Parts: sequence; structure tokens; C-alpha cells
Amino acid sequence: MKSPKWVATTRQLIKSNHGFGWSISGWERNNKLITKVVYRYQDGSRNSILVDLEWASDNSGKMINLIEELADLMQERSVDLGKAYELINGGKISKGIKKEINWESLTDEFIYDERGNRRATTKATSILLHHSSGGNAGERAVKASRGTKALPAEASQILELDCLIPEDKHDNRVTISSAGRNSTPVDMVIEQVDRAVWVNLGSKSDIAENLRLEKVRENLSERQDLVLTFVEDRDKKNEGMFTRSQDLVEAFNDEFGGSLVKALASLNQLECKKLIYSKPKNFEGKGLVKIFYPNKK
Repeated sequence: MKSPKWVATTRQLIKSNHGFGWSISGWERNNKLITKVVYRYQDGSRNSILVDLEWASDNSGKMINLIEELADLMQERSVDLGKAYELINGGKISKGIKKEINWESLTDEFIYDERGNRRATTKATSILLHHSSGGNAGERAVKASRGTKALPAEASQILELDCLIPEDKHDNRVTISSAGRNSTPVDMVIEQVDRAVWVNLGSKSDIAENLRLEKVRENLSERQDLVLTFVEDRDKKNEGMFTRSQDLVEAFNDEFGGSLVKALASLNQLECKKLIYSKPKNFEGKGLVKIFYPNKK
């Protein structure tokens, strides 16, 4: 079943404002359809909350505003989704004016104030090649450097930094690649989480796959989204718990009309999209049965 137009529009607005990490869906509780908000972290893990907000077109604006507040709190307070929602519900929010980052000042501090610390720690001399020649932009540092290639060619190790998504000014993730004599090249994506503290988010290919999966999730039908949420929540509440077509029918008999074939078809569709995976398991009296797990990449 295709999502109503207001759902697709709301999801698109959320995606445009905050990226692919956020998603919303309807969730039935106490015979009432409310809103479920899910946030996916860069490592693939997820947090979800149930919001006492009716899943209806009239509340589309409220859903967008809520995610705006949640995103701001999570960034400003360095808290997870559940804690951010708790702060909103508890009225413990004290919003201030966001300060613009003075990148020039931070760069000066890094280059000058901590130069002695870096040299004492690494026993190495750092050389910063800031500009690249236009024709060789995107190439390795030796080829991309402006003017003579002798300086970068002399270095034992070269680290090249670039924005993961250059056109997205709000994306703070940085790609880093290395090259050097007698060493294996390194390709990773990093993000600053605190002053002088960076975390490794994985390789560029890992991040690209995560982004692809987020786009796939945004285009799921309501039934597919319902099934995916069920599989993920089942695994989360009971670590390692698998899902069968029979489990879906028992949980959503009206949705599937008691049909194991329809339930299995929905699971297979999600597996084709690489959002879940399956393996065979032998059940007494039934033989081999496909069991499904969420893709936690």
C-alpha cells in the first residue's frame, strides 16, 4: 500500500532539513494510531520513541517542528533521542542563541597553539598543503598540489582531507585518505564530537551504503515500513530474536488477512532491498523455514 501524499511530503521535508537519519511512521497503541520517530546513527544503530501525536495529516507541521527541536537538543546537549524527548516533555529546555563557529580562529588554534604538543607526541613535522591546482582537484596529494611536486613527494606519509558531501554545508563528516612509502592506503570517514576528539565512522563505501539504505527506507510502503519496524523492534527487545512469516501474521492478522504467503512476500521484499537478511532454520514438523533478522550495518 502506497503511503498517503501527506506522509511522503512530510518525510521529504524532514529529509531535506535533517538528512536521511530521521524517519517517521504510524504506530498503533491502545487502538490509537500515533507517531513513531526513529533516528539512525552513523554506526547503523537506532533510537526510536513513540510520540502521543495522532498519525494524521493535520499534525504534519507538528511532526516537523518536533524533529527540529529533537535534532537541536541532540546536537546542543549531546544526548540521545530518548533523552531529548524527555527534556521536551519535562520542560527542561533552556534554549539559547546558537553561536556560529569561527573556523578561522579554530584553525589558527590548531596550527599554532598545539603545534608543540603534536610534535612532541608524534616526533614528526607536519606540512599543510592548503590549495590544490584546479586541473588536478580530487587527485592524490602529490599530483594535486600546486606548483612543485617535490615537497609532497618528499613526505613519508600523506593525509588528504575532504568533505564527505561537499554540497551539504551542514554535514560535518570528513573523508581522510592516506598514501605513503611501504604502507597500505587508508580510506575512512571521521567526524569531530568534541574539542580535538574525532570518531571513525568507517570507510566511504560503508557510509555510501548507509546512505543508500536510508534512501530505500524513505521510499518504503506503509506495509513494508510496518514489517521492518516489527523485525527491528523484535530483535531490539529480545536480542537476536528472529522473525518468521508466521510471527507477522499473528501480530498483524488484519493487515495480511491471515496469509503466510503475503507476509513472506513482504519479508522477501525487504531482503531484496538489503534492509533485512534471512537464513534457513529447521523446525520440527515443518522442515526448513526462512527466518529473518534486521540488517544492522
